[in-house]
Formats: sequence, structure tokens, C-alpha cells
Amino acid sequence: MEFKGMSMSQLIEAHNVLATEKGMPHKTEFKNLAEARTAITNLESKMEDGNVAVQADPAAATGAVEGTEGAVSATDSKYSTVGKRGPTQGVGEFAKALLAGGMATGDVLTKVKEQFPTAKTSASCIAYYKAALKNPNLGKRKGGAAAQDPAALRAKAAELMAAAQAAEAANADAAVKAAEEAVENAKKAQAVAEAALAAQAALKEQQAAAAAQAPAA
Repeated sequence: MEFKGMSMSQLIEAHNVLATEKGMPHKTEFKNLAEARTAITNLESKMEDGNVAVQADPAAATGAVEGTEGAVSATDSKYSTVGKRGPTQGVGEFAKALLAGGMATGDVLTKVKEQFPTAKTSASCIAYYKAALKNPNLGKRKGGAAAQDPAALRAKAAELMAAAQAAEAANADAAVKAAEEAVENAKKAQAVAEAALAAQAALKEQQAAAAAQAPAA
């Protein structure tokens, strides 16, 4: 199984899917991601060791997977890797289509390897796809956008926008109030300065008058 990008919760879910297939106990936590990956790899090894080789379906020669209603063509453009980037493009959907049709896990793995020879698909991957069919939310974070109603998301967006506008208005009001207080303080300071100058001028006048009235020596 490819572990790249999988969170701890996703690794635990994948481990428990494999554990169920193997009849092993489930885990609720691991010390770290490395321990979780090792546990999954160990389960994969056990599943592959106990896997019985499956004879190739004769229908594979014609590129069709039969035995259920709505046969899936192995050359169907929906699952074809021709002209697509990744060598594993479409593996999940291809495997799920076969599983949904009732094909056994081992048979599905064989078909996947025939259709996608460069893919690193294992028995545990098929088990995970099988579990994902039963639980579409497997591996998805709770409360994630994929699990929410679009109308609820729009309402939440509108609520956040209103909150942002209110915050901007509050900041603008605060800035205006601060400016008004600064102007008022400047006026008060100017008044104090003018009063000081007036007092100083009055004192000088008093001193000049006193000097004029004093008798000459």
C-alpha cells in the first residue's frame, strides 16, 4: 500500500480493514506514523503469504471481466492508463467496480495486476477499496468539506464575510475615535501653552512696572 500523504487516522483505518480480513485485533492508536506503516506492512505480508494463486479468467483474453451484471471492460477508457500521467491512474475505480460486481478479493487483485502491471497494488489495497465501498467516508476527515452540505458551506462563508466586515468597521471606528482624541489632546496642549505664554508676558509687564516705579538710585 502507498502510505504517502496518509494521516494517522487513515493509517489506523487501513490497518483495521486488513486486520478484519485476517481476523486480527484492531488498533486504536500507534506511537507514530512509522509504527503504523510497519504494522500495515506486516499484515500485508501475512495476507500475501496466505493468498491462493488464482487462475486467469479466459475472458481476460478478450479484455472483459464477466460473471456479474454490467461486465467491466479491461480496455474501457474509464480505466485505461494510456495518455495519462500516473501508472496507477484509475486503479481504485477499476478495483471498486469489480468488487461491486461481486468478484472475490484475490480475483480482483489478479485483474488489477493484468490491467495495471506497473501499479504497486497489494491485497491490502483491494481490502481497503472493499471497505471503502461499504463506508464512503473511509479515510475522510470528520467535518471535512466533502462531508458537508454545500448550502451549509455557503452559509458559513456568508457568516465569516459578515464577521470580517464587522471587524473592518470596528477597526475604522476605532481609528476615527483615536484621531479625534489626538486632535482634542493637541487642542488642550495648545491651550496650556498659550496660557503659559500669557502668564509669562503678564509677569514681565509686572516686573517692568515695578522697575519704573522704583526711585532712581
